[in-house]
Amino acid sequence: GKAYRYYADEGRRLGSVWTDIPAMVANTPLRKEGTGYPTQKPEKLLERIIRASSHEGMVVADLMCGSGTTLVAAARRGRMFVGGDASPLAIETTSARLAREGIACDLSSTSRSSAR
Repeated sequence: GKAYRYYADEGRRLGSVWTDIPAMVANTPLRKEGTGYPTQKPEKLLERIIRASSHEGMVVADLMCGSGTTLVAAARRGRMFVGGDASPLAIETTSARLAREGIACDLSSTSRSSAR
């Protein structure tokens, strides 16, 4: 006497554990997207987060941009982006990656001096 509904035709909602995105091993050249930056995340992961949390034309900010994955994913999804990092290596890695991807950006730099 129970009624059951099946949602197979509608697809399945994404759960809280995403198993469809392979792990990123940043220090190995096995993946085309790898930059060698130690904390790099998979592009597919960042693209999913960007799609879920913003709309085309919005601004995505990553103030510890590391290897630039968030900025690349944002540009590919039609978002503007702002990125920054305290590490000169991160800025160099991100700049080279954006240039390699053909993504135009303004590389404004500000240095801060310590206040005494």
